[in-house]
Amino acid sequence: MNSVKVLVVGSANGDLRNLCSKVGTINLKHGPFDILFCTGNFFAKETPMETIDELLENKLDFPITTYFIHGDNGVPGIIERRAGRNQGEVCNNVFYLGTHGLMTTAQSVKIASLSGTYDTAVFEADTEDEEFDKSLLRGHYTKANFDQLIQFSKPSSIMDTSKRGVDIFLSYEWPAGIDKPNVPLVNAAEKSSVSGTSIAPTGLSASTFSHPVARAAAALQPRYHFASSSGQFWERSPYRNTNGADHATRFIALGDVGNKNKQRWFYAFNLVPLANASEEVLKNSINNLTTGSPLATTAELKRPLDQNETASFFWDNKRVRNEPPAGYVCRRCNIPGHFIKDCTVERQPTNDQSRDSTRMPEGYVCKKCNEPGHYLKDCPRIKEETSSGVRSVPDGYVCKICQKPGHFIRDCPEAASRQSNNLGTGSGARAGTRETGSASGSEKNNKRGAKEPSQPCWFCLSNPDVDKNLIVSIGTEMYMTMAKGQLPDTLTSSATLVPGGGHVLLITINHYSSFRNVDPSARADLESELKKYKDGLQQLYESKGATMVTWELSLGGRMQHAHIQILPVPQGKDDNIERQFREDVHEFFTKDTKQNHSQHEQQQQQQQPEHVAKWQDHVPLSADQSFFKVELPNGKMLVCPIPEKQRVDQQFGRKVMAKVLNTPERASWKSCVKSADEERKDSVAFKQSFKDFDFTL
Repeated sequence: MNSVKVLVVGSANGDLRNLCSKVGTINLKHGPFDILFCTGNFFAKETPMETIDELLENKLDFPITTYFIHGDNGVPGIIERRAGRNQGEVCNNVFYLGTHGLMTTAQSVKIASLSGTYDTAVFEADTEDEEFDKSLLRGHYTKANFDQLIQFSKPSSIMDTSKRGVDIFLSYEWPAGIDKPNVPLVNAAEKSSVSGTSIAPTGLSASTFSHPVARAAAALQPRYHFASSSGQFWERSPYRNTNGADHATRFIALGDVGNKNKQRWFYAFNLVPLANASEEVLKNSINNLTTGSPLATTAELKRPLDQNETASFFWDNKRVRNEPPAGYVCRRCNIPGHFIKDCTVERQPTNDQSRDSTRMPEGYVCKKCNEPGHYLKDCPRIKEETSSGVRSVPDGYVCKICQKPGHFIRDCPEAASRQSNNLGTGSGARAGTRETGSASGSEKNNKRGAKEPSQPCWFCLSNPDVDKNLIVSIGTEMYMTMAKGQLPDTLTSSATLVPGGGHVLLITINHYSSFRNVDPSARADLESELKKYKDGLQQLYESKGATMVTWELSLGGRMQHAHIQILPVPQGKDDNIERQFREDVHEFFTKDTKQNHSQHEQQQQQQQPEHVAKWQDHVPLSADQSFFKVELPNGKMLVCPIPEKQRVDQQFGRKVMAKVLNTPERASWKSCVKSADEERKDSVAFKQSFKDFDFTL
């Protein structure tokens, strides 16, 4: 029977360089080890992006194959997405075990894990409810996670004769009850025969323990259980499992990696995997100091959580067990006193005859007709519209495309022209479908706060009509595409500095109307990736004797997909670029030249003040403020705020740069569109030149 050499450490708290250094030293002195497990918080609450970048770019040396979970700090979104695409692999030699699960390593070691901490509201909530705040999941496990983990522990059938239990269980929290006094099943004359101590550390907070973790440990029956929520080291005497396993369980708590209190933070041991262990090896784990199980009994395991006799660990003893915690408000009816799963609104019958309006929450008003007395699905206005086939526009509703009342977005007469304008911001970035195996666009957007466009968007990768010819790089948060009808002429000009032209767009994968509207949980990841793309492009341009100009048009909440345009310009034109933008800014704002406006619309236009476009070097912009921004090669930034409802020339940035490059005939992208084969040729040429600077590779 070949044994496996295992090393386990406590919370690294984001100091991964220090972790690699210390583990490397241990491995040289006491190794080599086969596997490293990191229980607790692998990351900090706010791990610096530099550290995350080093990890993702394989700049940190993990000398041992490493598996990690997370505690209350959670895991950065960019790490979760990388692991999700690569079956848990984050970088060379490092794997994320996820929120929960069961796996077997290449060495046949069977691992169970449960990341995060117990929170009453999150655990009991309906996380599939569209109104549930998904940000609450960070650092917590759900009842669904727990139930699935318990299910994994059950034999596949009554004919399953495989050995019960798992080799190692990793959790952040200690199992509730584990600190009960150790009473050996058989009196022992000596204690020195085992390393476990009889007395647990004192002064531990209630949050150190978790009853779900205790139930999971009782069901999984691990040979070793590691946790780190206390930040202290403690090894309990082994306890006998009561659910059929032939082996005892050792519980070991670990301190934080490299802590200043000199608490032991690592544990090394040799392990013969359960699958290969003989009956003798398993039975020898039970000795004269082995105690009875301090965890839930089989009967308790089958009862609902709120019926177990362990209220002190996560319920207030002065409170009814099935009552939500103080401050909890049902997200369905906005009334406190019950969980979502117990909400009477959810339990209302679906037919009119059996619906009891007296059970309707006080103050409930139909969101369709703004009248009380019935639910939305029973609204008479909806029934009337359904039978007639015509949907009435609610009072006060204004179309977000043309900013006019009287019709829905999908019926807007300006939708087609706006769609064309979106295409004509210098690009028409029709891109291909992303083949990464990650969550669908709609699913991911819901998780990150992005909003789906009301109509097909040429910039969204989910659009089935996008052109794959133009895409040159796809990251996690952004992708890069060649501009459709790009400004440099690659067909007739032999003086094109960058192969393929180099006029590109950087576009968010999620549909955001502006970079300023990005959900806070995603902003750091997106800004990091945007910087990497821009740094790579600047290095490429400089290697070809060019500098970089960047411009961005943000139209606030109006339908447009967040993107920026980047263009290589011959060196030495810095002053020309700034001067041209300053001279032409007065051409940016435009007037509506349509002749068929109604009298009401003409009166509104006459009442609106006439604005003048002006550059401002430093402008405090709100999240929904529209603006045009240009970043010059000399490091200056010019910003022109756009007043509400002000029309602008969406081709402005391109027209200015066409003048700078002495190619005014190429000011319109529509006159520069090429065939699919020509576009593909430019994309291949640029992709090849950008290869050495593309961080996604």
